[in-house]
Amino acid sequence: MGAPTLPNTEANYYPNAAMQLSAAAEGMPAPINPPMPDGLEISWGPAFLPVSGGDFTYSLAFVAYNSSTEEYWVVIRGTNPYSRKSWFEEDFHVDNVKPFSDFIPGIDCDIKISDASYTALQDLLQLQDPSTQAFLLDYLQGVNPKYLYLTGHSLGGALVPPMFAYLQANLGSTTVMACWSFAGLATGNQEFADYINGIIDWDGWRLVNEYDVAPYLFWNKEGAHDIYGGHPRWTDLDVRLAYIDHVFGAAEKYNYTQPGGYVSMTGTMVPGKHFFDELLDQHAHQTYLTVVAANFPIGVAVP
Repeated sequence: MGAPTLPNTEANYYPNAAMQLSAAAEGMPAPINPPMPDGLEISWGPAFLPVSGGDFTYSLAFVAYNSSTEEYWVVIRGTNPYSRKSWFEEDFHVDNVKPFSDFIPGIDCDIKISDASYTALQDLLQLQDPSTQAFLLDYLQGVNPKYLYLTGHSLGGALVPPMFAYLQANLGSTTVMACWSFAGLATGNQEFADYINGIIDWDGWRLVNEYDVAPYLFWNKEGAHDIYGGHPRWTDLDVRLAYIDHVFGAAEKYNYTQPGGYVSMTGTMVPGKHFFDELLDQHAHQTYLTVVAANFPIGVAVP
């Protein structure tokens, strides 16, 4: 199958636009109309689920549309840092897995995703546009997009692969699909990664800041250690990395694996920063905006 041919001839437009859209989602639901990349406007959503009895949202997505190119973007927001429901039910509930065939009947029942990803995908699929009450899939089936892209950062990036697979299985074969995932955590087991590699079989869609630990979570403890192992300014590094190890404990027996498409982007360490501040900042969407812009400079034509 290989990488799809897309309308924009600026080689680096798509990763930059994808990250800008992912960053816009981080500020929603207010403002409802954040700055969009040129030519794009919101056509569905933003739709979100509120936490019962509180003001926090824990699942949010929107669709942006470019009428001149017939390109639609499904944008999935990352974790709301103020929502415990997001953290515990959609990010770190990895001590069990469930069959992905519950979403795509007929596929191998050994293809499994974490409880966290299962819940988060269920949450996304029940979102409704606040004006039309249309569900995401119903909306997309109605517009029958010529081009459809998915993107997200952090939790949003983790949900790009399963949502891509779900939408591809439920939309017409005439839709050209592509995706860009930023800072996504591992979503499922080896069989799930193999399944995703069979339908997203091109390079460069899973983009990672080289100093971000999050994309290693649940599957590659050595990789997480290596990021900071070469930076001796933390004299008690082993103690600090033990916190990272703890996150892996509940997930080890489920063989979580990242799919392909990996690109390591050159980042920057900030001298003297506290260890945990460094962890958070290297994962932040503001950092990813800077890193993506530096690694994919605008002004490079498609070969």
